[in-house]
Amino acid sequence: MLAPAPLGLRTIEHDLTTGLRLTGRAERTVVEHYTMTTGKRRERTNRMAEQRLSFAGAAGARLDVVVRVAPDGVAYRYELPTAAAVTGEASAFALPADAPAWVLPCGPQYENDRVATTAGGAAAGESVSGRWTVTVGPSSGYVDVPVFVPPPPLTGTPYVSDVPFVSETNGWGPVERDGSVNESDGGDGNPLTIGGVVYAKGLGTHAPAEVTVYLGGRCRAFTASAGLDDETTQPG
Repeated sequence: MLAPAPLGLRTIEHDLTTGLRLTGRAERTVVEHYTMTTGKRRERTNRMAEQRLSFAGAAGARLDVVVRVAPDGVAYRYELPTAAAVTGEASAFALPADAPAWVLPCGPQYENDRVATTAGGAAAGESVSGRWTVTVGPSSGYVDVPVFVPPPPLTGTPYVSDVPFVSETNGWGPVERDGSVNESDGGDGNPLTIGGVVYAKGLGTHAPAEVTVYLGGRCRAFTASAGLDDETTQPG
């Protein structure tokens, strides 16, 4: 079973992570039909049990938590009655430390072997999957829940290349830390050089690329310089 875990959002106007009281609950079954553009089975149908939990906070603040459970997964989302600037959240899955889990070591191709362990045995920054019981209204069953174990929050002024990646995609080979992409193997890059200036720290990427890092709500600014590496032979 999932243990009680923190929920809620923080906006510029309100802290909706504490002091909330339940004001309403609604349940329904959601059935979605849609057509895929490719694939062997184009027509798809999803059936989910949904529960909407309405909360009220200080100064009339309101928040809805919408939970959906399907045969192959569970998810929840927050809904605010009006548009607001969100500054943080307290979302987490609290798993029993001895719950069976399988760690997928992070790598650029996401094709590594899973390692059997427990939720408590996963190292900071690892992605864990397992089987736990989630109950929404009258429906219950076993679902696979991917869980990200965040690394310690950032302190000081770290370089992005020194921070664990939550996820990464790159158009050619892996994202390189403190070096250019060069060829498709990891670690085969050259020193980052833009306009004849060598940079000791930074990320080497190839379009299209995307890198996600965990900030833990501690960061206020991000400073970077971007450019086309001198090792390229054609305009990018």
